[in-house]
Amino acid sequence: MNGYAGILNNKMIAKVLGVLLLVEALFFVLCALVSIIYNESDYIYFIYSILINITVGGFFCYSARMPTLRLPDVMDIL
Repeated sequence: MNGYAGILNNKMIAKVLGVLLLVEALFFVLCALVSIIYNESDYIYFIYSILINITVGGFFCYSARMPTLRLPDVMDIL
């Protein structure tokens, strides 16, 4: 392995991606509302995108909160 394995903080990356997806979902809510106001039928695709972004973003935010298991902790479980 190269020496860069310790530089990446996976929890921080998951948290940032999760928050960005949730913010994007909020902007899709605005788009869906505008589509509904103008009586367009495209709002359903915005709703699909909102649900996908909330699901994936929520998963990333939740996984960033979970404690990291170290090897001794895993060995105690076994």
